[in-house]
Amino acid sequence: MKFVNVQENLYSPSVCSVPSKRVTSSPTCPSCRVKLSYLEDDPCSDYINASYIPGNNYRREYIATQGPLPGTKDDFWRMVWEHGVYNVVMVTQCVEKGRVKCDQYWPADREPLYYGDLVIQMLSESVLPEWTIREFKITYPRVLRHFHYTVWPDHGVPESTQSLIQFVRTVRDYVDRSPSTGATVVHCSAGVGRTGTFIALDRVLQQLDSKGTIDLYGCVFDLRLVFVARCGCGFIFLGRDLRTVNR
Repeated sequence: MKFVNVQENLYSPSVCSVPSKRVTSSPTCPSCRVKLSYLEDDPCSDYINASYIPGNNYRREYIATQGPLPGTKDDFWRMVWEHGVYNVVMVTQCVEKGRVKCDQYWPADREPLYYGDLVIQMLSESVLPEWTIREFKITYPRVLRHFHYTVWPDHGVPESTQSLIQFVRTVRDYVDRSPSTGATVVHCSAGVGRTGTFIALDRVLQQLDSKGTIDLYGCVFDLRLVFVARCGCGFIFLGRDLRTVNR
């Protein structure tokens, strides 16, 4: 599969030097980067490594971002609050093969925790064999759903195509019933391969359900424009997913 060549230097050097950006090979493009409100006396506080991704329904239907680390958890929750997010999709484990991929950025029990000025409290947790669904109350209040897929290895693919398809459809069902059109946040560890594959699968499954046809090239093109889709094995797996659906 060939991808369109994306013009270099589409991002600002000043953005690339921000300390909270941890994967230097995945810069955010200024035209689609998610901006935070400024904090007092911090000229870089509007930055988080997150990009808007177009969907079938809205130009800013998804936010693709990196998995929060100890120094970026407050920014992550600030982004969720400021951008009207009601659904977060996590497609990584916190630790994989002994390496930390993402910090646990949510409370482990019903005891509320502060993240910056926001108070996050877990309302419920439903643990299934291949994913977990949590509900959180955020400060004022807002109820947010957290969909955590737990069987997708970094630089690899899930063992079952049906498992991932069912997970994506479960998330889409909740998103369609959400009280807001705010973007859905999707992250893995680097915010690149697994994140892009999840978004692509969600888009093409919607197309298949509504039209009976898919535009995989257009979907991948949109993702490549914002430096998300770089995992070749993910798109091989995506093609296998779609053949399974069409049987």
